[in-house]
Amino acid sequence: MAVILALFGDPVMHSLSPRIHTAFANQFSLDVDYQRILTFKGELAKTLAIFKKAEGLGGNITVPIKKEAYTLCQIHSSHASHAGAVNTFWWEDDKLHGDNTDGRGFLNYIHKHLSEDITNKRILMLGAGGAASALAAMFSEQPIQELSIINRHIESAELLAEMSDKFKAFGYDQFNNQKQIQQYDWVINATSCSLQNKVPKLNEKWIRDSVAIDLSYCGGEPTAFMNWAKRRGAIKVDDGLGMLVEQAALSFAIWFNKKPETPPILSNLRSRE
Repeated sequence: MAVILALFGDPVMHSLSPRIHTAFANQFSLDVDYQRILTFKGELAKTLAIFKKAEGLGGNITVPIKKEAYTLCQIHSSHASHAGAVNTFWWEDDKLHGDNTDGRGFLNYIHKHLSEDITNKRILMLGAGGAASALAAMFSEQPIQELSIINRHIESAELLAEMSDKFKAFGYDQFNNQKQIQQYDWVINATSCSLQNKVPKLNEKWIRDSVAIDLSYCGGEPTAFMNWAKRRGAIKVDDGLGMLVEQAALSFAIWFNKKPETPPILSNLRSRE
């Protein structure tokens, strides 16, 4: 009988997670049924109850309900607690457990697929949602030089900035209107703008000579943010597919205690997008 897993969030139908986890399962001759379940804000508790009755083992959480998932979990890993968000869950001893593999997945992606080193980097991150929370928690434990967090609602950015004295929080207007410019090594789009084919309201001067990374992906095509960044002088652009594969591998290891190989999966996804 297949092990039932699922991705919960909105949107989910574009997600490559079923292909990724099926490919992981094939490496170990496991039978996995990985589903996509559209779940709106405020509906996760009800949806998970139905999923559990259907003998679901666990799953992943995507935008916009990673923080909602955190509040529902009864037991949290240190990574989930630090981020205040959950992207991986499972039931054990009838208790709902939550972890967050986004930060570690991003770090693995940076090292393995972009050949970038995090040491002493000046980083600009757009957004303060669940993925941004996980990255901020990870950055707080790394030897970066600085992380600037911009969000439409500055209060959310300020909450993340409390994680480290190397962090600063801004609203978009406040940040864009700064006169003195010190360029960033990385600019990370952790907003969901690309899913609506939009670009965050960032002044183009901040993107020049940076590595621009969009945590979204767009079916094999460059995202709106990637196109915008490349036209405005970014030295390298990439999407979130590498991070997606790496965080998925960490989730898979939690559920099955087996560590899948990621490079062939990412290569296959790139060739088939």
